Amino acid sequence: MQNRLRRGLPVALAVFLAAGTGAAHAADQDTLKLIVGELPLPSITFQLGISMTVSQTALVGLGDPIAALKAADEGIAQNPGDAGAHLRRGMGLEVLGRPGREEEYARAVYLYKQALDARADDLAARIGWTRAKVQLDAWDDARPVIKALAMEHPELWWPHMARAIDTMTNWDARSAPAEPEALRNALAQTMDNALAEVGEALRTSPDEPAPRWLGAMLRWLREMPKPSGSGGAASPAVLAAVDPELREVAKACPGEPMLQVFARWATATRAMMEAGGEGDMAGMWQRMRAQDQRALTEDELATAAMVRTEAGRIPAAYELLAVYAVLHGDDTGAKAWLKQSVDYDPASAERWLAYVANLARLGEVGEMGSAVQEALAKVNNGKLRCTAAKLCALRAEWAEAEKAAQAAVAVGDESLPLAQLMLGVVRLKAGNAAGAVEPLSAAAPRWTEDGLAEASLALALALTGQQPEAAGHIAKARELSPNERLYERAAQAIGG
Repeated sequence: MQNRLRRGLPVALAVFLAAGTGAAHAADQDTLKLIVGELPLPSITFQLGISMTVSQTALVGLGDPIAALKAADEGIAQNPGDAGAHLRRGMGLEVLGRPGREEEYARAVYLYKQALDARADDLAARIGWTRAKVQLDAWDDARPVIKALAMEHPELWWPHMARAIDTMTNWDARSAPAEPEALRNALAQTMDNALAEVGEALRTSPDEPAPRWLGAMLRWLREMPKPSGSGGAASPAVLAAVDPELREVAKACPGEPMLQVFARWATATRAMMEAGGEGDMAGMWQRMRAQDQRALTEDELATAAMVRTEAGRIPAAYELLAVYAVLHGDDTGAKAWLKQSVDYDPASAERWLAYVANLARLGEVGEMGSAVQEALAKVNNGKLRCTAAKLCALRAEWAEAEKAAQAAVAVGDESLPLAQLMLGVVRLKAGNAAGAVEPLSAAAPRWTEDGLAEASLALALALTGQQPEAAGHIAKARELSPNERLYERAAQAIGG
């Protein structure tokens, strides 16, 4: 009897302990599910401001785009086979954001090729053919010729300028290192390589506006990499050096509206940074120095006058006017300017994002949803699709939210970490913890600013019975956001 009792006691105790462990585990699961319900959806940052792509710097030096179009049309009328006139016409159309530029560039390529077939050593034709190819984004064709021109003709500035543009436009964030510091270093090295080529261009032609402009832009950009979708800004000291340089180049090219707009935006950005950074733009005006207020007022009046001219009606000018409106606290006025911006350039995701941001600022959620759908009918952009997913999730329309988030992931642009995080959080909150693990595992190394990716991954792992792994990720989330009480509660529920 005693032996049977001894043998039976561990069995009974094991059964009791197993039951107790199961009860504790179920309680933890219930707690974790409550925490998932409180988990926020990923924040989507929108920025109102002016950007100019590196490739657009190839257009610097064209002059007044309307005058360039008129001269090109006159040249083509006199000689339809004038390749240079077709190239300049394409550039004028591109500056103004008008259709038909690709056809003009293609015509220029064809005509320059005919000239080269007749005389292979025609240097002007080689340069013209290559420039037209660059404007068509046909880098595989242009790259060998650009390299040869740079080696054979060291006196030419343009091949070095083209190599700088090529270095930057071929930067692929998707194949870059996942670790933020390594990503920043890789991007900085790319910019340094481009700046070296800009230096060669300026060595041969120190007064040429295009490389001067590109060099200033790159020095600005080098200070503000965005490795994980978070914002960033150059230091006031960098902007204080770049701002006058951009304005000097813009002054030397008075007929080029994009240069005027971007230089004025640099001045506004510098003034905002010196007034305290990138906080609420509407509150910055009062904090700015009187001399900066006067300078921005003059720029605003000049920009308003510019959009009343044919050449000045470019989308970026309307965006700049919206910036001034927000600085004055006039969000409704900013909305009107931004609507004109997207009306002029409906294929620009950047302009739609600025417009959507303004609607969010005004609290016009219904109109915001309509604008996102209208934008997606014209442009495929990851952040816009993430916005659509979030709007659906806020209405607890989980199937539609997942569909939109999957579409955002499929875009695979610079918003990919945000898209992966959005998909994971949507699945997690919809009750599909197992399906959330994969996208959250992909997002976590690249999305580090608020710990949400790590915390969400920890919750998904814990809900699928992977407590040891979950404990490691919730610890990382707490390192990133040590004051977040929700993460503290998750850590207590996960244990480990």
